[in-house]
Amino acid sequence: MVRMRRCARITSVAAHLKTRIPKWRKCDRNIDCEDLTDECNEDCGKEIIEGIPLKVSSWMIGMSASALNTFMIIQHVKSLRKSSTTLSLLNKILIITIGLGDLLVGGYLFSISAIDLHFGSTYCIRQTLWRSSDYCTALGIISTIGSQLSLFSMAG
Repeated sequence: MVRMRRCARITSVAAHLKTRIPKWRKCDRNIDCEDLTDECNEDCGKEIIEGIPLKVSSWMIGMSASALNTFMIIQHVKSLRKSSTTLSLLNKILIITIGLGDLLVGGYLFSISAIDLHFGSTYCIRQTLWRSSDYCTALGIISTIGSQLSLFSMAG
């Protein structure tokens, strides 16, 4: 077992992020300090989604993918009975399946954006809590199923 050093006395999140750590120990993805001051500081990434353009894009894509795919799925499910041929029915089922996969991925992106908003700049300090949560696990499963559903539907 690797013994970690106690690198700094931290009194608040703001003080934690401003702690001075030698450059050779910063941001190397190896936790050297038990208080995480070597990885969670001003020089390292502190949020799930970094930068305003990426945050705005993830919210917009997540919301539009969820809304538009829901609309598309409802429209195609309503028109399933109107399919006159087997080929037409199969085509609609494949489109619905791709829409379901894209809906799951859009919901995943929307959820990750909401989690980023919830944690904000404290994510780095609380990332172990997040990564070990059931919600993170469920989002990972949703992301994988959504991607695979879309991929296999297009390949089929």
